[in-house]
Amino acid sequence: MAEQIAWGPELETGIPAIDADHKELVNILNEVLAMRRDATASNQDLNDVLFKLSNYVCYHFQKEEKLFENSDYPATEEHKEKHRDLEKTVVDIHDLLGKDPDMLNLDEMENFLKRWLTNHIQKVDMSYVPHVAA
Repeated sequence: MAEQIAWGPELETGIPAIDADHKELVNILNEVLAMRRDATASNQDLNDVLFKLSNYVCYHFQKEEKLFENSDYPATEEHKEKHRDLEKTVVDIHDLLGKDPDMLNLDEMENFLKRWLTNHIQKVDMSYVPHVAA
């Protein structure tokens, strides 16, 4: 099982509203990771946290995309595509857990979500900071 994500300066964009959202995403993902270690947690408990993650991801992406639209960020459309891809993946994971939990490799799910979130913040999101912060 994946270790929890520690919030640190390497994940900060310097944009307070975005950093607050990213912290919340890290917290929710850490809930998912903690739930995997909780022997009393059910698939429904995990499903509920994944639903929370899915909703917050959509909320956050909408906020980011409004910033793009009010800036000169040249990779807006590419970035939005990456957002749509993750939204779909999180919804698919949530749906699969609800329909056929035995088909979901929870270790792969954890590793994917953790890797995606940290890489997306550190690489993709940092690319818009100079355009949005200007």
